[in-house]
Amino acid sequence: WIPICGRPPPPKNSQFMATRIPPSESDSPKIKLRIHPKDRELFVRARNILHSCYKSAQTELGIDEKRLFDSHSSDPTYGELSIEGVYQLLKEEKTPTNGASLIDLGSGVGLPVVASGLICPDLSSVIGVELSTKRHKEALRIRSMLPDKSLREKIKYYNQDILETSLKSADILFFSSLVFPHKIVQRMCAKFDNELKIGSIVFSSRKLSGSKRLSLISTRQVVMSWDIAHKIYCYQVQAPVPPLSQMISVSSREISKKSPGISGRSPGNLGESREDSDPSILSFLLIHPRHGRPGRRLNETATKKQLSLIPSKIWVEEKSGKGTAKGENVKLLELFLPQDGAESSSETKDNRR
Repeated sequence: WIPICGRPPPPKNSQFMATRIPPSESDSPKIKLRIHPKDRELFVRARNILHSCYKSAQTELGIDEKRLFDSHSSDPTYGELSIEGVYQLLKEEKTPTNGASLIDLGSGVGLPVVASGLICPDLSSVIGVELSTKRHKEALRIRSMLPDKSLREKIKYYNQDILETSLKSADILFFSSLVFPHKIVQRMCAKFDNELKIGSIVFSSRKLSGSKRLSLISTRQVVMSWDIAHKIYCYQVQAPVPPLSQMISVSSREISKKSPGISGRSPGNLGESREDSDPSILSFLLIHPRHGRPGRRLNETATKKQLSLIPSKIWVEEKSGKGTAKGENVKLLELFLPQDGAESSSETKDNRR
């Protein structure tokens, strides 16, 4: 067990500085960080290097750069993940880092970037993206002070907007989104959905509700520069859901062809399974609007009209709802079938619900 400290009070008349104070020099509350025996020497060395390099790091911004943040609808307030927090997310969470690429969005002066490279030397690359030119130059200056040449070559910094940064190569993301406006966070969620690989890990300092591919796998409290127990959300990128037009673009004949025996077989109970059926085939129970509705016995409904006579055009609407016992979101589909000979209009669709 290694005692660590929270962030000391900020200097007067300035935004807080990215300084690292050893436990003996701080009067702030102490917590205990559980370090694995094999990581103890590595962690102590990393903490000493960071303290030496970042003890005089400056994060204050001038008026021009504050205006730059305003023009990007962003907030210049500075905060960062501590070395203890980096260890908690990468080591205690057992994040796969071997050969992985890590990107820190809003890296500031680069402490989480350097800490990640020191704690997990098996990372293939560690990248920091920062909008502020002054903080970016400070990160470059500190990188030149690092004793390990291989680590200096592994760390890369980019002075640009995070919305313009490609995330296609990222395996692990640090997203300190606490001070970002809601609009920026929503745009980043859309960017995650479009660019991130399946299985990538995203650590966010706030809950991300605007993504369709991010699945929350855990939450935990970690040490940040402003709090010794800040809640971090850990997400994993899932496979994209295909559009409904691709999922359901089959006619009644195609359904009958792909699912042998469905037209001449009573569906029975809804939960009934067939051992000879192909699990990759998506099956549907078609209920004619004039001869059946949900709630009637399925056997009676299915015998009202043969499958081959049901119109081939099917409208599908998607609704979100809460289903499984685990509380996961499921997709509820409503099928709309027109009357015989009816035109496929929106009015007909509404009447055939």
